[in-house]
Amino acid sequence: MNIVPAPIENYTKRIPRNIALWQGIAGIVIALWCLVMLSVLVYAASPFSIVEVPTGTLILAFAKWVAGVAFGAFLAVAFLQRYAKHP
Repeated sequence: MNIVPAPIENYTKRIPRNIALWQGIAGIVIALWCLVMLSVLVYAASPFSIVEVPTGTLILAFAKWVAGVAFGAFLAVAFLQRYAKHP
């Protein structure tokens, strides 16, 4: 089963192997940082409800950090698969 779509896999095949490794590591760092910020947002959400911060602000921030996690994970998978499979 292939997680990465064919056009993106063709693009990653043209990138040198060592650069693919670094981009995969950068994807992991992005995903982990977004997870940290997501946990900070969830932790900070309870005091915000007391001071009546609009819920839309929290929902938008939540969606932004979830999208960052998804992007970082996809980036890491795409480039680390290239690093592992194609010499």
